[in-house]
Amino acid sequence: MDRKIGPLPTPMMILNVAALVVLLVGIGGISAAVSVGWTILRLVGVGLSFYCLVMLPWTMRTLDHFGVPGAALLHDHELVTSGPYRLARHPGHSAYIAIWLETALGTLNWLLLALFSLGVAGAFLSSRAVEKLLHQRFDREYEEYAGRTNRFYPGIW
Repeated sequence: MDRKIGPLPTPMMILNVAALVVLLVGIGGISAAVSVGWTILRLVGVGLSFYCLVMLPWTMRTLDHFGVPGAALLHDHELVTSGPYRLARHPGHSAYIAIWLETALGTLNWLLLALFSLGVAGAFLSSRAVEKLLHQRFDREYEEYAGRTNRFYPGIW
């Protein structure tokens, strides 16, 4: 590896452990009577889980050996712009954000929904570290790529 920042940002790991504790202990759940509104929120959560089931393996398969924890450049690093990277610069981070939201909605847990903003902030900071390294290595090529793709979701963000 030429440069490395990581492995995974410690605050994101702590946040993931906190979410697991919230789910295991069962705190923060919304006691909702069966209604159309709550059912729709849960279905949105389930739909997001399908997004994650597709996006995470597709991202890792596309990255191949470049897919390492944290922001890193390997000695033979290439700028990956195929597969899910045609759609967004950080499809793995977009899946991470979606996992947080789908878990909060699927379980109707207000505490996880509140922690969701921290998950988004963590994904944003991690993506910035990756972009800094890629810009240093690929300069103009990365600028052109970043100019035609959104950070997390195509056409949205």
